[in-house]
Amino acid sequence: VDKGCGTGKLMVELSRLFPGSRLVGVDLSREFLRVCDENTYATDDVALVFGNVIDVCVPPGAASTVIFSSVMHEVHSYNDYRVTEIDRALANAFTELAGGGHVLVRDGVSPEPATWRLELLDEQTRATFARFSKEFRKGQGVRFTRLSDSVVELSSHDANEFICKKDYLKNWHIEVNEEFGPLTLSQWKTALVAAGFEPMHLEETRNAWIVKNRYEGTVKVTDTPGVVVPWPATNCVVVGRKPKR
Repeated sequence: VDKGCGTGKLMVELSRLFPGSRLVGVDLSREFLRVCDENTYATDDVALVFGNVIDVCVPPGAASTVIFSSVMHEVHSYNDYRVTEIDRALANAFTELAGGGHVLVRDGVSPEPATWRLELLDEQTRATFARFSKEFRKGQGVRFTRLSDSVVELSSHDANEFICKKDYLKNWHIEVNEEFGPLTLSQWKTALVAAGFEPMHLEETRNAWIVKNRYEGTVKVTDTPGVVVPWPATNCVVVGRKPKR
């Protein structure tokens, strides 16, 4: 089950890798589901469901794997930034899964709590931060301390939110309202356990292309003593297993 299947690109790949499986795509966009229906799959056993990914969308115990690929941050962001909606989505995925089945989440990830300093290295980045600091999360903005024209101090979470979305200027009006990393990796583990899952895999990853082409040369990240902080992870992958009864 691909929850938030969009235009079905992942489902096409899954059909190629697992041609003997039944695939179910779930989305709230009828237009995306229409595109999905026009895709060519390596199996004929594909079903499309119009529904909210937070809810139970297939019969209880029917799924072997439930996937949330780059959709949990939207579950969070478009439900008033309530972590409880992530918890509800995981709990309902637990219901959908057979014993021994797996839930897989790929999404953004927040760094562990800390205070960071951002040195904004060019005029465009400084201008974008000025907008971000006022407009993030539907105008909630962020708290920060300005140390100079080009250096600001703020939480690691908010700093990461800025650097990972500062280049999405074309769709800024959408992206600035989304919280890309709603949870830290340790919080993802806690959420899995709370929903009844056994955590099987928790990994942070850094997209080398993003680091090279969007991070380097635009910002410098340090902690409060001025020690350079490694680039934060761009994504995480977490996997939980429903125990066999």
